[in-house]
Order: sequence, then C-alpha cells, then structure tokens
Amino acid sequence: MNNRLSPVVIAQQAATHAIFDSTYLDGISTNSSFTRQRNIGASLDFTRNFNLSNQITTILKFGGMYRGTYRSYDYADGGGTLLYPGDAGARAAVVKAMPWMTQPPYNIDTSGFAQFPFSMFFDRSNSFHTFLGGNYGMLGYPTNLGVLNQLINTVIASQEGQRAVTSGAYYPDTYGPVANHYAGYEYRSAAYIMATINLGHDLSLIPGVRYQGLKTVYTAAYIPATFIGNTYPFPYPKQDYVDTTVTEYHGYWLPDVSLRYQPFSWADIRLSYTNTLSYPDFGYIIPKIQVGLNTVSWNNYMLKPARSQNYDIALSIYDNSIGLISIDPFLKRITDVIFPTGGFGITNPSLYPPIPAYTIGYELTSTQINNPTPVNLWGIEAEWQTHFWYLPSVLSGLVMTVNYTHIFSQAEYPFTIVYQGSFPNFTKTYVDTSFTSRMYDQPSDLANLSVGYDYKGFSARVSMIYQSDVFSGNNWFAELRQTKSTYVRWDFSAKQNLPWRGVEAYLDILNLNGEPDITVVEGNGYPTSDQSYGLTADVGLRWSF
Repeated sequence: MNNRLSPVVIAQQAATHAIFDSTYLDGISTNSSFTRQRNIGASLDFTRNFNLSNQITTILKFGGMYRGTYRSYDYADGGGTLLYPGDAGARAAVVKAMPWMTQPPYNIDTSGFAQFPFSMFFDRSNSFHTFLGGNYGMLGYPTNLGVLNQLINTVIASQEGQRAVTSGAYYPDTYGPVANHYAGYEYRSAAYIMATINLGHDLSLIPGVRYQGLKTVYTAAYIPATFIGNTYPFPYPKQDYVDTTVTEYHGYWLPDVSLRYQPFSWADIRLSYTNTLSYPDFGYIIPKIQVGLNTVSWNNYMLKPARSQNYDIALSIYDNSIGLISIDPFLKRITDVIFPTGGFGITNPSLYPPIPAYTIGYELTSTQINNPTPVNLWGIEAEWQTHFWYLPSVLSGLVMTVNYTHIFSQAEYPFTIVYQGSFPNFTKTYVDTSFTSRMYDQPSDLANLSVGYDYKGFSARVSMIYQSDVFSGNNWFAELRQTKSTYVRWDFSAKQNLPWRGVEAYLDILNLNGEPDITVVEGNGYPTSDQSYGLTADVGLRWSF
C-alpha cells in the first residue's frame, strides 16, 4: 500500500460512482450561530498655524479618538445517526414524509432496515464543473439542500420527547454551545500631538507623539475535564463549567519624527522614525479554555500587541518626463511578534492559567503566544509612477505604476520537543528549545504592476499583484513547516464620467486568472489547504457629491 500519495491523487482514485452507489447515510448534524457586533466611535482634531518668521512656519495639530465595540457569539448544534435498531421510528418518519423514496430507483423497504443511499441526495441538475481546477473529482454532484433539510427536520420532529438511551437519531449538543459562546467589550482610545515645522523651503521637520490604549473585557467558558457533555438518559445532567471574565489593558506611548530635505526642485530625501502597533485578533484573546482527558485548548487572553519600531530612508526623484521614482530602504524592529504554536506537552501549567497543576504532560493543542525574542525585518522598496504624455496621438493617455519590495527576515521561535520513553514506564521528557525561520506570515518578494489609460472622463487599469511564498505553519522539523504558495492575480477596473454632475459608471473585475490560495507542506509540496475564490465582478453607477 502506497501511503505517500498526494491528496490530489487520492481524490482522483476515490472518485468513482461505484463508491457513491454503495455509500449510505450514517450521521446527521446541524449547527447554527449568531454574531452580534456594535461599534460606537468619535474623533476630534484641531489645527493651528504659527509663523515664527518668514523662514520658520509651524502647523500644530492635536486631537484624539475613542471607539467602543461590543461583540457576542451564540452557537447551537446537534446530531445523531440513523443506523441503530432503536432509530427505526425516525427512519419510518422520513420515508412517510418523502414517499418517493419507496419508488424506483431507490425502492426503500419500510418493513425492513431502511438505508438511505448517498446518491439520493444529489442535485443532478447542477455540478461543480471544474472547481479547484478539477483536481478533486470525488465532489461529484452538489447536494440537494431541499431533500437534506426535509430529512433533518423530519428526524428532529420525530425525536421530540422520545430521546432515550436506545435512540440516537438526533440530540442537541450541550458542549458546543458552552465551548463556543463568548461576549465582551473593547475600548480603544488615543490622543496625539504633532507639528510640521518648515525651516525655509528646503527643510521640514515633523515631530509628534501619541498615546494609544486598548481595554478588553471578554467572557467565555472555562471547561474542566469533568465536563459531562452529551450523556444519556435525557434530560442531560447539569454541566460543569465556569464563565470566566478577563479584563486586560495595554497602553503605549508612540513617538514619531520625520525629516524631509529637498536639495533640488526635482528630488528630496526623507528620514523617519515611527512606532506602530499590531493588535491580536479578538478571537485569540477570548478566554475560551478547555481541559480534556489528556489535552488542553487554551486561548491566550494575555496576548500583547506586537510593537514595531520603524526606520525609513526614502529618496524620491520626480520630473515631468520620468514621473516619480522612489527608493526606500527600511528596517523594522518588532517585539512581541504573535505567532501560533502548540502540539507539545505542558511542562509548567502555571503559564496557562487557570488550568490545574495536574495537567503536566497534557498536550497543549494550539494557542497564540508573543515571541520573547525580537525580530528584525529589513528590506527595500522601489516604485515608479509615470504618465506617457509625451507619446504621440492616443498613446499619450497611457499611465503606469510599478512597485517592488524585497524583504529579509529571520525570527527565532520557541518550541518544546517531546521524547517518548521506552518500556516499561514510557516516561515522556520535554526539552524547551527553539528554531529559526522567516518571520511568520511574511513573504520575501512583493510586486505590483498597473498599466492604464486615461482620456477625458474615461479611465481604465489592468493590474497585477505578485506575492512570493509565505511562511504560514511553524514546526521544529523543517520538512513539516507550511507555506502559502506563490500568488499572482490579475485585475481590471474602468470608469466613465457621465453627463450628470458627480455621476460615473464603473466596472471592476477581480482575479481574472482565477488564482487560488494554496498552502503546502515544505517537505513534499502536498497541499494542506486549497481555496478558490474565482472571478468576481462589480458593475454599477456611482454618484459623488
């Protein structure tokens, strides 16, 4: 048996109608969710001019902002099976509600053990065509949602008030709604002051500072290993879990300063030092914590935002003939980089509160952490923008923008290796170590190309986005790390001003070439994720006033 076939080959070998015809309905499941989000925000800015002399002018700006966000999420699910003898009542209810099942070609026998073939749920009037490049033919026909919904609703109705240990046709889940629910608030505020100081015509200095704070208050469930979950008989016993509310605050002073020097009318040099923050996704800091029999799922509600100190030197050259050419070397020193980790044994449970001390040796399935080692990311960006106005006739409407960035990065990632002991004790040994690789979610090369044409009220652009492979899955073993494959996408956009003030017609077409997002394992190139969004287009009228 060959156990090293790629997912594409496995899917192709499995895609036979004989398998479909000999496959029968086993389990059914339902899930529903409802997400709420409410945002309230306000901002206020002031500007004041000061002229200290004819050569020294100053523009002072200061202000602030506030934004409050409320979020909540409710989830419900359930499921069961139609394969057990005790589920005869549910099967009979389905056949009674859909009598066509007793007719050819299905010929369901209601007097015996009714089974529902997979082919019964095909929508033969539709197909997936060449979805995902046609590599996964086992998708077969799309599902007939009307038939499935009728079956599930019939089964659920047949089980109301009849759930017992002998029937598992359908029962609501008591774990999922508790484990997935959350609610909470975020309060983001900031205040700043900055000045633009012009020292003559050639030199400008822009110093400033801002304070930025984020307070989060989220509630979710801490579920210990004693959680009972779905347990017969019905009704289910009271579940053992604790709603945990966690409040965190992160506030930072972020100074900035920029210097612009224009030695010639056709060139300038800009130096800048800035500080920026990157907050974790709120889904990472919700205090959802679950202890299993030998595993722990722990959301790191203590995550801090990643902070970057940015150093830039930009040289710009501009002229009516060549347009604008800019070259920008940069350095970013990033602390508290956020990256995913997990799949190793817990050596110190106190690092993952409030899980109990007895979880030493349990597997931490997945979480996010702040990298204790700063990351240096440096590179160079170059751009050329031009208008070919000097070309003859209709060619004078051509415009072009080219942008290219090359990035160097190296990060050190902490990791725990688990060594399995030998017979008879099989004692596990945990070794905390680290490995180096590129910065997480960071490509090495980015390029953008846009070629267009402008004539009076008409404008059109064809654009290309290129992104080299991106490090997206860390692992101690280099061959098991994952990367997002190189991505190249083409887009088109056009607009035409109409003979009414502020009205224009537009057309936007994205992903002309149908480029997919593919993540692969570095060691063998096999895909772990293949997502296709296809081509999308928007056409309409826009009124600006």
